[in-house]
Amino acid sequence: MKNMGALLLLAVGLVGAAGCRSGETTHDGSPSTTSSAPLRAGGSVVLVANLGEAEDSCGCGAIIREVRAASQKGVPTQEIDTRTNKDGAKRYRVTVVPAVVLLDTSGKELRRYEGESEETMKNMKVDLDALASAKK
Repeated sequence: MKNMGALLLLAVGLVGAAGCRSGETTHDGSPSTTSSAPLRAGGSVVLVANLGEAEDSCGCGAIIREVRAASQKGVPTQEIDTRTNKDGAKRYRVTVVPAVVLLDTSGKELRRYEGESEETMKNMKVDLDALASAKK
């Protein structure tokens, strides 16, 4: 019976880790806030994702499009494609994709959003909108 419980946990973990079409691991936990500092003009965004999913209907695609929309509103953005730049993901200590890291003007991490849960996407969008508004 113990083995059955372990097998069930393993199966649930494997299904949860399936992620988007790329098969990359996603995490649907709460947004990670590194700092409660307000977002100000001059802050920037680092997007770490499989950028080939930008037009997909999955959460990965929606996050990529939101970050790109903020970029079009003047928010400085760096995109790191996990298919071609594994070192870029390591630089920002990203282990779960998609990931959006918000930095202050000195490059210090203020917020981090990993995965594609509804809560993560909602909070990330609020912060991206705040950065875009601060840019005006």
